[in-house]
Amino acid sequence: MGKNLPFLFVLLALLSLFSAPANAGSRFFKNVGTSFNDTANWSTSAGGAGGASIPGSSDIAFFDANSGNCTIDVIINVSGIDSTGYTNTVTQGAFTITTGSSNFLWVAGIFVGSASAITCTSALLVTGGTFTNTSGTCSVTTNFTSQGTYSHNNGTVLFSGNQPSNFTSAIFYNLSITKSGASSTITMVTANAIVNNNLSIVSASLTFSGLNIEILKDVSFGVSGSGTIKFILNGTGAQSVSGGTCSVNFEINKASGTLTFTSNITFGRSYQYTTGTVDWQTYKAIITGDTGATITSGTFYDLEINKNGTSASIAIATANIIVLNDLTLTLSKTITGAFFFEVGRNLIINATVLSFPKTIMNGTGAQTISGAVNFP
Repeated sequence: MGKNLPFLFVLLALLSLFSAPANAGSRFFKNVGTSFNDTANWSTSAGGAGGASIPGSSDIAFFDANSGNCTIDVIINVSGIDSTGYTNTVTQGAFTITTGSSNFLWVAGIFVGSASAITCTSALLVTGGTFTNTSGTCSVTTNFTSQGTYSHNNGTVLFSGNQPSNFTSAIFYNLSITKSGASSTITMVTANAIVNNNLSIVSASLTFSGLNIEILKDVSFGVSGSGTIKFILNGTGAQSVSGGTCSVNFEINKASGTLTFTSNITFGRSYQYTTGTVDWQTYKAIITGDTGATITSGTFYDLEINKNGTSASIAIATANIIVLNDLTLTLSKTITGAFFFEVGRNLIINATVLSFPKTIMNGTGAQTISGAVNFP
């Protein structure tokens, strides 16, 4: 038996070679046929011979100067896609696309998305060429760039996971954010992110930084994360805000159309009213948090100010604050500014406010002042 051991080792080595998977790495689409799902159209080198395996989860699919038109006619799951030097068209078809750690990098050529999902477990980076995203859902875990000639195709881009993300010249139709975790950040780089339709955020531990996000239609907050950026509602048609907490700065700047609040909203930072028609219906705005905040102006139905952290402060900046119903003050801080509160119904003071501006009780019906009434 001992004499046969060397032979057995050689035999096992040979068997392992024959049973090993095909070499993984780079796959280059040729200019032969158009089917993604045809080995004749794939090579292991740029401009090389066909017959390589169809790109798999360990491979980067390259479309370069040697590549022709391609139709994605099979579900694909690759490490990455790279279109550097490409001059033709990739058409998604009715099949999903998944890219991994090597990113979906669109540099040149034309990509035509369908209604099928695109999942980028790392980044989607459109830096050139023409790119039409899916009209369904495009999921991205890390960075997003929409340069070149980019079309959102009325689809949804979903950001999830717990990794940092940079938005570079980002344009969306619908934007949905569910990122969470201690490392979850979104940074707007080079320009404001533009959401042409709806923004939905359910992300308690997310931090925003950099430039701002402009929203042209509706906003839904679960928990919005935090940060020093600003959500700017500046659509020209009807818009609505619903949900729970906005922990970044919030601005209303509408040249036309009405912004309607459809639930109570808690604001963790500043509330800036620039222009536009606002309808709070019978809902309450709550200004809270342990950081300084400014209310520039605005008309509310119910307004509650509840800021008591060591760094908390509140300032009224540009015009009187009009409260159609009840104003509730629950803070042991100073409210600064040269402008006033105008209250249409009740003033409720639940703490010893160190100082606050003149309050004008100008409702047309019965009004009361109650609570820990201790005027400074």
